[in-house]
Amino acid sequence: YFEFLSLQLAAGAKAFPLYTSDAEVFDYRPGRFSAEAEQNIVSEYERIRLLFQALSKSGQIELVLPSKVLELAGGKEAPIRLENPSAPVPVKKQRKYNLLRWAVSGRNDVVLNTHCARLYKQLAADETAKPDDWRALCGFWASDYRTHITDSRWQKLCAILPPLQSAPIAQLISAPQAKTGKLPQGITVKQDRHLVCIESEDAHLVLNAYRGLAIHSWGFGLYEGFRAGAPCENALVGTLAHGFYDDIAYGADFYSGHFIFEPASQHKVTDLVKVAPEWHWIEDEGTIEVTCDIKTPWGKVTKVVSVDLKARRLEVRYDGAIPSPLDGSFRLGFTNLNPRAFDSNSLYYASHNGGEQVESHYLNHGGLADFDHGAAVSRLVTGSTGLGMTGGYVELGDKYQFVRLGIARTDASAVGLVSCKPVDDLFFLRAAVSVCEVDETTRLKDTALAAVVTPLVLRYAIEFGKHA
Repeated sequence: YFEFLSLQLAAGAKAFPLYTSDAEVFDYRPGRFSAEAEQNIVSEYERIRLLFQALSKSGQIELVLPSKVLELAGGKEAPIRLENPSAPVPVKKQRKYNLLRWAVSGRNDVVLNTHCARLYKQLAADETAKPDDWRALCGFWASDYRTHITDSRWQKLCAILPPLQSAPIAQLISAPQAKTGKLPQGITVKQDRHLVCIESEDAHLVLNAYRGLAIHSWGFGLYEGFRAGAPCENALVGTLAHGFYDDIAYGADFYSGHFIFEPASQHKVTDLVKVAPEWHWIEDEGTIEVTCDIKTPWGKVTKVVSVDLKARRLEVRYDGAIPSPLDGSFRLGFTNLNPRAFDSNSLYYASHNGGEQVESHYLNHGGLADFDHGAAVSRLVTGSTGLGMTGGYVELGDKYQFVRLGIARTDASAVGLVSCKPVDDLFFLRAAVSVCEVDETTRLKDTALAAVVTPLVLRYAIEFGKHA
């Protein structure tokens, strides 16, 4: 330790943290890994005491609180900001120890987190809720249940999880709606070969029936037609077709509004298949609902796309055979911005990460940021970071307009993933949500949790608008 500290002093360091990781590792070996070091004869805490004593007597080091360290800046420097666009939620150590570890991997983190979110909503509406109820909920949300945990402790947790008092959420959204084929004045629905075009003076939505109702174009006003592999000029979101970018590394079709499941050592599963859509006007909701059936390795899945053109909001829901947990990453709600519709100099993304205030990250500081939250860390860890989305959405946009991808925490406590890449004189900016990732904490055999909680609701929304 002294040798390392001497290197820092020689490099001109004014202050250095003594230790910034877990304290429970000292004098304890859980026996989880074969490569764990053996405990020394001398207590590690005793060695720490000797270190503190030696530092105090060295004459070169002063032990102070962090507040004292900040005084070294003399108020001239900007406040320290630990997060940045590529790493919005700082974590300790290596990239494999990232937010996804507690959110969407483990034994079934996303289902446990969703159940906790539903319990929170239930308690918030209950005036008779006691402090012990809230204390218990904090315990259920503890990180220990979401990484390495023994079978007996996991079984005990599943046995004491309180059920929801209200009807299951999945049943509530399946209530029948009044449907009619008669559209109100000013709204049209047309299908020209593979494209289903829904439009009004307020907005347009074009879905691709050859690709599982993927979003071809979603934006302001009437549909202005196909343009060189890209959404039309007045579209904010859509498919960026093969050939849109000159760079061969981006020579693919980048769809919006679909899901991708990537299992280990197998072909990926998507909903990008040819379908036969049906549509209805939902009079009570003021929405147009487009449905189709999709064949998957798990069985039939029904995809429902509901759009409110006046509110410029669409919702996508999957009903059917998608299992949980899955052996692989499962991402949905892909939302590609149309590069020709946004100002690259003022691009940003924003979301909540546990606090009351939204956290914004601007993406162009003398050059566009280059990152991908969903990039794999290794063959074992499928994602590198993510957004907590505790406010229920991630927003992309510029100084003029925005696109918001949202998913309710009580539907599925997903995490947000953003990818930003400069490509030639354009850019690639996409958001998605993940409900399942894989790392060394993943356990697939357990079904105890699924037996005591209500299943996830795979439903998300994409809306857009202009800034005031």
